[in-house]
Amino acid sequence: MQAVLDQYWPGTTDLTEIKKDGNPDHPDAAVYSAMFNGEEVLVKSVYWSAELETLTDNYMTFVDYIGEVVSAATFIAPGVENSDTTDKIMVTMSRFAPGVAPQELGPSAPYTWIYNENVVRTEAAWWRDYRARSIEFKSVYPEVYESFVDGSANLIE
Repeated sequence: MQAVLDQYWPGTTDLTEIKKDGNPDHPDAAVYSAMFNGEEVLVKSVYWSAELETLTDNYMTFVDYIGEVVSAATFIAPGVENSDTTDKIMVTMSRFAPGVAPQELGPSAPYTWIYNENVVRTEAAWWRDYRARSIEFKSVYPEVYESFVDGSANLIE
């Protein structure tokens, strides 16, 4: 996986495993944090399939479109890349969504949204903007949208 990072996201450092796939046949399949261009990023590595690459490309298109308006964990170009090895892996790199880390929400989390009006208004504005952008996505990227609607974007049946 490091070879993919070096080729497509040169200068990636401090790769730290967050969550392992758990399959001993897929030792590189995991989620990592790393540093890239001075910011902490999220790196995901899975074993490649054509279907999964198409699905991930479609999700990247959606998340990046949404992320132009609302806080989202957008992908870092080139977004989705594959290794050249026999055991082909697919690697993605994305930003952590800007905002407050859940562990920093304070002593009353997760119930802050119940009694704190500013929290409620902020969350409502995010959902409003997310919904509006999602509706726009349908006309801007009709083929990608249709893959979500018709189920072809789903790998789980």
